[in-house]
Amino acid sequence: MSPLWLIPSTRRIAHADPRVNGSHVLKSSCSCWLGRGCVYPMGATLSPSPALLAANQLLLQRRAAVYGQQQTNSYEDVERETQPTTVPPKVVGLPSHLGWESHAVTALLRVASQKQARQAEDVTAVSNPISPILQSPALTAVNEPIPCKLYPDMALAMLRHGQVNAGRIWLLLRQLDENGSGRLSLDSVQTILTTKTSHWRVCGKRQLRNILKQGENIFWHRDQRRIWIRSVAKAAASLDVTHLKLRPVFVSQAILCSTVGTVKAHFYASFHSSRTDTQPISRETLEQVTGVPQRTQRAYEQLAGIEALHHMAVGEVATPEQVQERAWRQGQAFFLFTDFLGKQGPAGRQYTAWHLPNSYTSCHRPAPKGRMRKTNRQIDLVTRRARGNGYNRLFYENGAKAARAFARDTAVDRYWHEQPKSRPRTRLWSVFPFQQPGQLAK
Repeated sequence: MSPLWLIPSTRRIAHADPRVNGSHVLKSSCSCWLGRGCVYPMGATLSPSPALLAANQLLLQRRAAVYGQQQTNSYEDVERETQPTTVPPKVVGLPSHLGWESHAVTALLRVASQKQARQAEDVTAVSNPISPILQSPALTAVNEPIPCKLYPDMALAMLRHGQVNAGRIWLLLRQLDENGSGRLSLDSVQTILTTKTSHWRVCGKRQLRNILKQGENIFWHRDQRRIWIRSVAKAAASLDVTHLKLRPVFVSQAILCSTVGTVKAHFYASFHSSRTDTQPISRETLEQVTGVPQRTQRAYEQLAGIEALHHMAVGEVATPEQVQERAWRQGQAFFLFTDFLGKQGPAGRQYTAWHLPNSYTSCHRPAPKGRMRKTNRQIDLVTRRARGNGYNRLFYENGAKAARAFARDTAVDRYWHEQPKSRPRTRLWSVFPFQQPGQLAK
């Protein structure tokens, strides 16, 4: 923008023309203009005073220092610039007619700052959430797997609803969303999860499109450019998860990027890893809780590296009546136990005994609960939480707890055991045997 000079006693603004060898020539578009009582014809030149020239030169130097150029452009040229203009701190120290109190300078800097803010928002929304992962070797190294927080209740729901593929993509997207914005670029996601040289590769492009379509409105929603990741509470509600009660565990990124069978096995194994006790649990109960058939349970346990611990219970002294009753109640699990070492009584005496369900080791590291309580409030299932799981407890840590439970209900067996000094593969349980209602009256 060319400098403006206001000449006293004039009726028109004269513009400076800097194209004349360092001197400034005042021009007017009319035939003449008024000065201090003098009339100058069109085309006449007027030499400004030295003080005016010095002030004009100082003004040009300050503008060059602020905007980094020898001669400033017009407002229209600045608006058409592609690069955003940052506001330097020198503007604050300028005089009032050149600083923020100047309407012209304020309008110019406001346009530049708004354009810069829009460009920064687009870059943050589209590029930043993914680009650090593509460039960071620590995140793509095979020997440094990234642990991912997995809720076993949601993992079992994914198994029941057939959403394992979409579920693991959802877990990986939550891991890729480093800044927690909840949105990622579809192009960047496709590049990370489908490139053959990427350690995050899961499947091909066509299969990824099918998985994204399968998990729409369950784990995410998307448009042509971006994908918005749904929260844990919304995804759990879509999977009919009423309450998150099992402790979360950590699953490595390498497991989530492996085969579908391995992912299913670890989703099933997360139930065993979340259990804080080693109480026996039957295959029938596991099938009801997890929805996995008994034969598939054994395959998943072998694939995930879960070890089964065997349990046995020793009952009463073997008499013909007790042997018949126990054989009828326990079925094929019943057998006769001969105490050669005299642990239960005199050496060589026989007792009724039977096999109990197995307990299982864990293969995942436990994760902190974090926001589980808040997530459960969002799911809003307090009434269902108070109903319980509907299972009758049979196994206890010590005899006192088992005796109190047996006193309340004597129609079922109550088992208890002493904590062993080591962890043997087979654990021996003591039992309070059931009693018929007529036995207590005798």
